[in-house]
Amino acid sequence: MRVKNPSYLLLGAVLAVALLGTTIPQQAAAAEQQVSETVAKMEKLKAGAKYAEVIALGRGILKVPPKDPRLAVRAAVVLADAYNRDKKVDQACETWQWIIDTYPGEKKHHIRALDSISKYRERQRQYARAAETVRNLLEKYTLSAKKRLPYLLRLASLESYHDKEKGAAVCESALEEYSADKAAQLQILFQLASIRGSQKDERALEIYSRIVKEFPQEKNMVLKALIAKGRLLESLGRKNEAEKEYRQAWETLPESDTRNRITVCQRLVSICAAQGNSEDAESIALSLVTPGGDVGSLMEAVNLLYQIYMQKEDYDRALFTARVTWDLSMTDARRLSGTVNKIFRTYKAKYSSLAQANAFLAFVKDLQDEKAKRPSNPLLEIHRPELPKWDEHFGKALDSVERGLPGWAASTRLCLAWGKPAQALEFAMRYYRACDRKSVQGGADLVVLTLRALTGGMKAANDFYLYQEYGPAGKDGREGTADDLEDPVAKLLAEAKRGG
Repeated sequence: MRVKNPSYLLLGAVLAVALLGTTIPQQAAAAEQQVSETVAKMEKLKAGAKYAEVIALGRGILKVPPKDPRLAVRAAVVLADAYNRDKKVDQACETWQWIIDTYPGEKKHHIRALDSISKYRERQRQYARAAETVRNLLEKYTLSAKKRLPYLLRLASLESYHDKEKGAAVCESALEEYSADKAAQLQILFQLASIRGSQKDERALEIYSRIVKEFPQEKNMVLKALIAKGRLLESLGRKNEAEKEYRQAWETLPESDTRNRITVCQRLVSICAAQGNSEDAESIALSLVTPGGDVGSLMEAVNLLYQIYMQKEDYDRALFTARVTWDLSMTDARRLSGTVNKIFRTYKAKYSSLAQANAFLAFVKDLQDEKAKRPSNPLLEIHRPELPKWDEHFGKALDSVERGLPGWAASTRLCLAWGKPAQALEFAMRYYRACDRKSVQGGADLVVLTLRALTGGMKAANDFYLYQEYGPAGKDGREGTADDLEDPVAKLLAEAKRGG
């Protein structure tokens, strides 16, 4: 038996502690780094839609959770999204539940998990389960008033899917809770009005009126309230009252708010036309014509005018308006399809016969067949009727356009919508001549659009492209030879001037 020196024992213990103190953290850091690299790999795989591989890697992380909850949440985001895209919503929700179960003290991450679960459920139209999750979040965690409000509004919306009164009750309670917060009250009131309005409940009308009266400085919300109130009044059959709301909304609309201008204009035209007031309806539709020459507004103005003329059986104006729609739609396949149906319908209505309508369809069919002999465009036979209101509105808009590159483009679009393609071609050529290298293709496309509107076919457009590529000398590059080219635009503009 040997006696050991205590000093050596002490030294051994110190060394052991020191080794433990360096090796274990290093091992832990290496493990966390490996998880981080795995998550990065999952993110790349998800971007490539390789969801099965993402899920396989993610499951591995769930079996051995990282110590850092932030890293776990990062993994959960990728894994849950992969499950969702792979149409496995229950597993996506279970992934977020794993965050809650694995990291019990992490309030911030728990809130994010419950928020994500509720959104997944909502996308699957599992509104009751989504509402239950949001309610659980609100009851379990203390949030600031600012962060709590969006969840209350979501809860009201979710509850209202299956029980409108329950959704309204959430709003009523929130109004009491936020009685001193005017900004919050505005949001809650609008939500409450939307829920009531979806039931055609006249109490919503009072709420919309309250918003308009109490929050005049909140112009966007006031506008929404006026439009929503108008829609509700229409649904209740109170069209005269609805018209007043829409007209008030129209007065507050800036020209830049294209979407709402179109919405309000559509409703006003519908009401006026239904009342037999086609003159007023025409003026309202033409109010969408502005110096900016916005394509969406111009198209909607022309579409509304077409509806007005068809309703009053003014087929000459309706057919001309349909032709203008055709001219504006030549570069938009979706719009062009609808326009073909519109022109067919109008020919049939005007002549009480299918002959002209079928001739137009034959023309459209041959346009799509490269081998077909190009027929003449029957739309060229449609003459421009007297349109005094058009001339007033379009003329005023055109006079207000600022000259220069954007202004010439806007003027081109205005003249096309006005039904004056020759004048549109003049502006398109001004735009094209001023284009730089970046905008030259857009300028050429604008010229081609006007050429097709003016001539009814593609020949002039093709000649324009050839002239741009080879110039007057033609393909051989020598003037005075058989392949010399004539400027098709100059020729057409000269003919237009001679024709007045």
